[in-house]
Amino acid sequence: MKRMLNWAIALILISGSSLLVGCAVADDPYNPEADRNRDMLATHFKADASVLADNLNFDAITLSSQTTLQLLALMNKSRTFKEDVKKMIALLTIQNLTDRTNSHGLRIIFDEKGNYQVGPSEGMVFIFPATVDGYGKMLYKLSMASNRNFNEVPELLRVTLSCMYQDKEVVLNSSVASVKMTSDFPGMAAITLGTFSFESKIDYFLPDAKDAAKASTIDIVGSRESDGNVNFQLGYVQNKLNILDANMNIPLPADYVIKSIRGMMETVNSITVSSSILDDLYVTGNIKGDMQIACGKDGSAIPMKFVDVQEGETTLKMPAFALDYSSDYTLLKDIVDADTYAQLMNLYQQTASRISVTSTDYADLLTMLLQILPIATTN
Repeated sequence: MKRMLNWAIALILISGSSLLVGCAVADDPYNPEADRNRDMLATHFKADASVLADNLNFDAITLSSQTTLQLLALMNKSRTFKEDVKKMIALLTIQNLTDRTNSHGLRIIFDEKGNYQVGPSEGMVFIFPATVDGYGKMLYKLSMASNRNFNEVPELLRVTLSCMYQDKEVVLNSSVASVKMTSDFPGMAAITLGTFSFESKIDYFLPDAKDAAKASTIDIVGSRESDGNVNFQLGYVQNKLNILDANMNIPLPADYVIKSIRGMMETVNSITVSSSILDDLYVTGNIKGDMQIACGKDGSAIPMKFVDVQEGETTLKMPAFALDYSSDYTLLKDIVDADTYAQLMNLYQQTASRISVTSTDYADLLTMLLQILPIATTN
């Protein structure tokens, strides 16, 4: 299951950056179809590797990870933080049940030592100081607010991350989800019976960035249709280049309640993913491993699969391509030149490392919030 999750996440986030490595397999040198596909893959991978090496950076991921870790550290400094917040939310909820207002959330302000002050608010608001490497200390605000009244469905849940910079609030992320609630107090993890949709745009550059053209932008769109299917789309732009577009479709029964991503992934046996790198390399596949790659939007599809390859003391999943649609597969290391291979390996290692660390940070924060917010997002 863990390998299945890793495969799906990797393909969505980095469009199969594992595609970037391989080992040698000999092909028939007189096969014109194989030679044509080999040359085409070598040309496109070399050009894309050069563009990615010049433009792809991970400053945005580092910034996000640093602020997330500092918020978690502040929350964890108080041994009774989660219990205190739950009690205060319950008290505010009870007080507001009669007038059915939206003001039974909490506003929590941390200082650098982890101490916090709490007051009533619409939804949940966390305000915390954070120092990012190379920049001065800023105040960050993470807020989750809902417009739901008792007779209102669906609910709109807005999640916003912003920071105070030069006495101005700069929004770094804002997303809105429209969901049907399953109970009065369902918690953040079990609210998606029925349909939902959300959109989020994250501009990853600090407010004093001198060259906004070099900013990273991530667009995330999610929806659950009336038939139960869940769709996610992810777009990533760096230096005005469309680095990655990815789409994932997860078929689910219409009455299935999504309680966790892991539980959702374990429920289905057919997840389809399509993605493109630099509007040039197009990858499609599913959780069963049936995959194809095409060079250019109108390029011919080349079947591919992953095989175990020993790299030193590590066994890695490497992509292989059926260059002539036969049963024989050739791995990428035998297709691209040595310099391109080294470049792609470096990109893969950097991406996998940063994504892994940041994903863990976000998972830890989400786990903390799920434990705190069984009541705060409902009225």
